[in-house]
Amino acid sequence: MVKQIIRLIFILLSFFLILACETGNKAEFELQVKAVLDGKPAIDARVLLDGNEIGMTDTSGYFSKRIEKQPGSEIQVSVIKETPGYNIEPWRDSFVLKLPKDGSVDTYKFRVALKASKYFTVFVAENGYPIENASI
Repeated sequence: MVKQIIRLIFILLSFFLILACETGNKAEFELQVKAVLDGKPAIDARVLLDGNEIGMTDTSGYFSKRIEKQPGSEIQVSVIKETPGYNIEPWRDSFVLKLPKDGSVDTYKFRVALKASKYFTVFVAENGYPIENASI
């Protein structure tokens, strides 16, 4: 009986400690991304925060959003763009969210220069049939 009471107290204390850690104060911040591809705005590039898509860039390649996260946590930002005929390397960076001063909203700005390479496919055929191992 005593062991069961001690076990129950331990479980309740563990639960309250976990709950106290999870419900800590969150800080609001603004994320701003300006994405370009070959010097031009990267329209409709997907913006991800910790692997989750949070929006897309507009016609000027700009994205802005206010977000709440735990201060001190490392946050990963990614920008992904898909365009036919291009192989575009995803962009990634991270930062540690600082505790804002006096309820202010900190702004984290990223200028993203996406790297792309054009690709094309060559089809070699003779009499309408593909030629295997053709040299070009």
